[in-house]
Amino acid sequence: MLNINTFKSKKKVYGKVFWGAISNELLFTLLPIAIIFIIRLATDSVGTEVWLWPDWSFASIILVGSALTRFIQIKSADPLDGQDILAIGSRLIIFVLVLSVVTLSLSVLKGSGLNVQNSFVTASQKIVFCISVLLVFWAHYLSGKSWFTEIDNNTDYYRWALRNADYASQRVTYLIKITETCANHNKRNKKGLVRNIDEDRHFKQLEKKLEIVSEQANYLVERLEELKHNKQSQSDVRLL
Repeated sequence: MLNINTFKSKKKVYGKVFWGAISNELLFTLLPIAIIFIIRLATDSVGTEVWLWPDWSFASIILVGSALTRFIQIKSADPLDGQDILAIGSRLIIFVLVLSVVTLSLSVLKGSGLNVQNSFVTASQKIVFCISVLLVFWAHYLSGKSWFTEIDNNTDYYRWALRNADYASQRVTYLIKITETCANHNKRNKKGLVRNIDEDRHFKQLEKKLEIVSEQANYLVERLEELKHNKQSQSDVRLL
């Protein structure tokens, strides 16, 4: 079992999230802007409004796209509530992506001589870029957020355990339903749902998987009984 020293290492996890966002996305995205800035500085063509450069919006598009990809990967792998959050979160990130594209268009049109207010383009690029950076950190935070960083006491444990047990029960229930469907089909038609397969081999594979699930469930029950017994023993010692 995990001890308290393991839970104290959560700060290290969040540190990895922070430096991971900087090293994986921000550093490589901002590097071209830094190079362009150095070149313009060397040629004395920086100008007075650095935030009018379309490079900021272009960087925002890259960062938002990276955050969207990471977010979809994380929530697609979450069997509990990932699908509900995936739909809402993806739409919000795409909305920011559209804003980044619009801001890039305005910045390019401004550079082409179109009458667009400098203050509007500058403010838009600052806002969109800041949001894109926050989205990158948020996506990395979600990738490091798990039971490891959230379980601090028995209440948190049982919350996570019950959610996962409920999900496991739903999947077993679904397996029972499709098994009953296949059995009813075989009974009516006297033939398998899928033909020309090595049924014995597939049956043995499924049987082995179910044996593993049964062994894991039995081990979990025994482990919980042991933890409960240890807790009761500790309570008795305190009373003495």
